[in-house]
Amino acid sequence: MINDQPPIPPLRQLCDERRAGGLAVTACYTTKWDVIAVISVNMFASSLAMNELLARLHPFREEPNSEFASVTFSLASMELLSEKDEGTCVVFGACVGHGDVRPLLGQMELAETIK
Repeated sequence: MINDQPPIPPLRQLCDERRAGGLAVTACYTTKWDVIAVISVNMFASSLAMNELLARLHPFREEPNSEFASVTFSLASMELLSEKDEGTCVVFGACVGHGDVRPLLGQMELAETIK
């Protein structure tokens, strides 16, 4: 049995035709179905950040917070990796906690030029 219906044109062609006909087109986009949904990654990262904030405000972990200085996740291998606090940064340790200083971080390379 042969299908008598004409083929459906691509979405971009439909949008162009509607614009040419004077119709308002608010959203014309295509979706790649083979890529991971970004919203699920963003929601996962934001929930980890919120749990981290709550863990620091109301300590509930079995380990001290210094064991969780940074948390990295991998969705490819379904892992949560945490790194402990290494102490003061050798490079910027002397610059931390000074507030808004001019030049930035006390380094002339980061000074704003006057025009």
